Amino acid sequence: MIGKPSMFASRRVPVISHSWICHRRKPRNPCQISKPFFASIQVNYGTGLNMLTIERALPQDAPAILALQRLAFQSEAALYNDWSIPPITQTLEALLEEFSAGIILKAIAEGQLVGSVRARCHDGLCEVGRLIVHPAFQRRGIGSRLLRAIEGQFPAVTRFELFTGSKSESNLRLYQRAGYRIAQTKSLSPAVSITYLEKRANPAG
Repeated sequence: MIGKPSMFASRRVPVISHSWICHRRKPRNPCQISKPFFASIQVNYGTGLNMLTIERALPQDAPAILALQRLAFQSEAALYNDWSIPPITQTLEALLEEFSAGIILKAIAEGQLVGSVRARCHDGLCEVGRLIVHPAFQRRGIGSRLLRAIEGQFPAVTRFELFTGSKSESNLRLYQRAGYRIAQTKSLSPAVSITYLEKRANPAG
């Protein structure tokens, strides 16, 4: 996923209200998140049964997530011959700001950080971004599990949206298998185009 300076613009996350008026509940906030997330999932890596843990990342995880992000996106930078893409050049300060703008999940296996994904919501739309898996742990279902986990954090949204480079065929296959459909493609330069994908969701409740 490349090309956008930041997946999180300067939008404010709506405040969640649980107040009651005249014994009638207010309409559910479509951006209300689910309860704190933690899941341990058994994953077969081919060399035995290992445990993959997906949980909410904290600001202190930011340096490790940023390092993994830069590693994971090297293949994208090479594909487009562009080492100035935002996932490579993002600063630690910019990443730390995203913790207050949305949700960041991390995946832990064999005692190390192997993946991450983040998302934020506005007006019933959940924007998913920076889905990353350590190159040594790819093609083991971790990306799909991270994607399902971050979607599960926003049970009341009406639509999910994400984007990736138009040449990133493996990313496109992953998202389409997860139910996403291509919505539009935008050209950023003669060499780079971005494909936006979306998936409709049925809000809970």
